[in-house]
Amino acid sequence: MSVGTVRPPQRSFRYRVRLALLVVLLVTLPQLALTLYYLRQIRLTADVVASRGAVLRELEQVRTGVVGLAIPDALALTDESRQRLQRQLAEASDRARSIASAFPLHAGSLARFTELTATTAREVSDWHAASLAMPSFGAAPDMAGSLTVAQLDESLRTEEAAARRGRVLDARLALDRAIHSVINTTLDQLRTEGVVAEETVAHADRNLVTLGLLALVVMVLLLLALPATLVEPIRRLTRSVRSAGHGLSAAVADTADDELGELAAAVGETVEMLRGFDALKRDRIVEDGGKIEALLRHAGCPAAVLSSTFVVEAANRDFLALLGGKNDEDTPLPEFFGRSGDELGELLLRVKEHRHEATDSVELVGPDGKGRQWKAVVDVCRDRRARPTHLLLLLRPAG
Repeated sequence: MSVGTVRPPQRSFRYRVRLALLVVLLVTLPQLALTLYYLRQIRLTADVVASRGAVLRELEQVRTGVVGLAIPDALALTDESRQRLQRQLAEASDRARSIASAFPLHAGSLARFTELTATTAREVSDWHAASLAMPSFGAAPDMAGSLTVAQLDESLRTEEAAARRGRVLDARLALDRAIHSVINTTLDQLRTEGVVAEETVAHADRNLVTLGLLALVVMVLLLLALPATLVEPIRRLTRSVRSAGHGLSAAVADTADDELGELAAAVGETVEMLRGFDALKRDRIVEDGGKIEALLRHAGCPAAVLSSTFVVEAANRDFLALLGGKNDEDTPLPEFFGRSGDELGELLLRVKEHRHEATDSVELVGPDGKGRQWKAVVDVCRDRRARPTHLLLLLRPAG
């Protein structure tokens, strides 16, 4: 017992189409994913930069408030000046806490700033207390030029007020340095974010260009490979079907063991069926032609078969004798008899339109110029759709 070689199954046409679409998807999907990733990174960087800009604007307002602190030049601090300074410090502290709650990244630096504002407020309160303890005027020195106790106490209180004012000025300077430190830190972060954004954009440009070139190369390879694997079998099948359509004797080639091969086999079977129908049709035509000739020959009167345009296709000898032995294949029968054929033309047209047999008396003038009265019997032949295809005409002598 011999074992034949097993033919490996070919991949179906559907499989090859799906494989091509999968390759296209695998090529474009990474590019799409990378594009979305870089767009997200750029969007996040833009949000961070916008956040830094908002922080800078808020910090600039805080710095403006610190710079606008009105420190009197006199050693004495009035109650109105104290209230104004403490109100400005409270506003700066509240704004700093608001910034810290909105932007937690700067909470540490701003906490130091709020501590300094509280320290400055205490220093202002101490200065105001020292100012209240200062005498409004000093005692006159004695004749010997030595200081009295009152004069010494006045001097000490004046030095205390001056020291308190100096502490307030130092606290204000510390506030200024603290807010500048936060602003400089934010600017450094903003510069860093800008550098990161530039690097991200540059990296995205390089990767997207590389992926674009790779996708272009793959697409070109697919365009070169697809005609051979997908389009060429369809072309071969088209040529086979077209050649079979031009002549039923041509065979339809079996392209492959896939869906196209099944289609080719089905078309081949259809062509074989059409060949059988064609042969049967030819046999029926020959058979029907013989029957028509026998019918016309044994009619016993002039008889003819007319086409749907009333042209004589077949006639017996009596009918040809009525036509003078001539039969013009392009001239309708009513026109052959001239004006005398109008009645016959109306009868033929009525039978064709109503699709049933009719009988009528007509007078026909032959080529010899002699007229004769005939009893015309016309019947219609129809196809499967009941459309008139041929007319059977019998002319029997009247009377």
